[in-house]
Amino acid sequence: MAGILQTAVSTLIAALVMGALGWVAMRAGSRSVDHATRRIVPNPTVICAIAAGCFALGGVAIYAALFHDGGIAAWCVGLPSVSFGILMLLGLSPRMAVTWDPVRLEGPASYGMPPFGPKRASMTYDAIVEVGIDRMGSFYVLDAQGQKIRWSEYYSGFHELVDHISAQRPDLVEEPDH
Repeated sequence: MAGILQTAVSTLIAALVMGALGWVAMRAGSRSVDHATRRIVPNPTVICAIAAGCFALGGVAIYAALFHDGGIAAWCVGLPSVSFGILMLLGLSPRMAVTWDPVRLEGPASYGMPPFGPKRASMTYDAIVEVGIDRMGSFYVLDAQGQKIRWSEYYSGFHELVDHISAQRPDLVEEPDH
């Protein structure tokens, strides 16, 4: 019985923490670069919390591998967890920012991580031929040359960019069913 209660409490705490992180990400706004330019970046609170979780899991697994005969299974959990935590922190790179003004938008065009990526793209609103969500869950805009600019709901102020694109290109945005 104690094990079930412990699992239920742990699950509730994890759900509350994840909900709080989502709330933080959804409420944060874009930043003004100048009088006409806005910028969104991955939410640092969310990125750092995920990285901290990865480092904690990885640290416990590596500790188990080194000092408690955790074996290969502990290494197979620990090393990827720490690696993913490092990759998450690279998401704080300025190369991940999306900027827009009344004429164009610019942002990451690939899923690469610094220092090798992401590739960056820039396009005018009239060059956009498609707006959507890809299979990774990222929002994107696509131009006729096949360039994509991507961002996700974990960007502070992502909804402002979605609203701006909807206002610039209403012909490409479907109205939600009510």
